[in-house]
Amino acid sequence: MGAFASATLVTLLGAGAAPYLGELWLHVMAWLGVALGLVGVGGLVLGCAALFHATQLSLIHIREEASFVRECFAPSKKAEATDD
Repeated sequence: MGAFASATLVTLLGAGAAPYLGELWLHVMAWLGVALGLVGVGGLVLGCAALFHATQLSLIHIREEASFVRECFAPSKKAEATDD
């Protein structure tokens, strides 16, 4: 989120300073703002991918734990055979 805030700040500073420092600074600050925005988007994409992977791992572990609980609490076949 800091990259998005930085991109906005740099772009606004460049737009504000352009009349005093010249058009070159406007272009430099605009490209710097775009670069910081891309860094922010890249961070969001990587964060989403990490969350997706963590969710997959959690589901795997929940399924394994549910299977274990079912095995522990299921009536055993030996007990069923001796009841007859």
